[in-house]
Amino acid sequence: MLNRLSGFKAALFIRCSVSLLITPSVTSAQTKDTTGTNEHAKPVATPKNITAHTLLPYSIPVVVTVYGVAAIGPSTLIYDRFQAKKDIQQAFPGFHSPLDNYLQFVPAAATFSLNLCGVKAKNNIYDEFFLYAGSMLVSVGISTGLKYATKMLRPDGSSYNSFPSGHTTSAFTGAELMNQEYKSQSILYPIFGYTVASATGMMRMMNNRHWLSDVLVGAGIGMISTKLVYAVYPWVKDKFVHRKQHQEVGSLLN
Repeated sequence: MLNRLSGFKAALFIRCSVSLLITPSVTSAQTKDTTGTNEHAKPVATPKNITAHTLLPYSIPVVVTVYGVAAIGPSTLIYDRFQAKKDIQQAFPGFHSPLDNYLQFVPAAATFSLNLCGVKAKNNIYDEFFLYAGSMLVSVGISTGLKYATKMLRPDGSSYNSFPSGHTTSAFTGAELMNQEYKSQSILYPIFGYTVASATGMMRMMNNRHWLSDVLVGAGIGMISTKLVYAVYPWVKDKFVHRKQHQEVGSLLN
């Protein structure tokens, strides 16, 4: 019983780390004063300052990533990857399931399904697709690059491409997509996405395919990459898509 309870340390750490992210962001509504304004005046764009409020959403993913790097160990100060492997293998001896190969795509698939079924999202289905594609391009690119750069041996000794977990990166990229699109609708959507993503990471360790450090860093990469893509996407869309449309309209008028 003690071995089984200790085997849940890694799972509890992942769940507790990401649970803080599913709290909906509180945004203050901006009011516009139209008294005495010139209707022909050109609106002036106010640049956003980088403040603690804008950086706060990145704090938990950064902490998870930093802990994951520290957990490479061995360490006597923190719960490292070797301790996690020992506990999990004792709690789930001989465990094997291919479910994690499919579970990693569930958060993203659920997000698109909700949008297609008419559940109002932050973006339309087309923008949502490009946001997800861009997020996957960044997160999987970083994850793959690190795999071949670090050449870490998998816990089962099968290959030298363990760090970080690609499955977990993919799962948390989709979970963050759901968080971004539906956190204003209900907290249940982010809870679902992060729970499925956490289960994917846990199963990668139960299958003895990844270390705790692989899973935590993979989760951090997935979340941070998606947040960054959402942050720059409006600028990219305005810079390239809208400019191209204006140029096409101008050429037709000329």
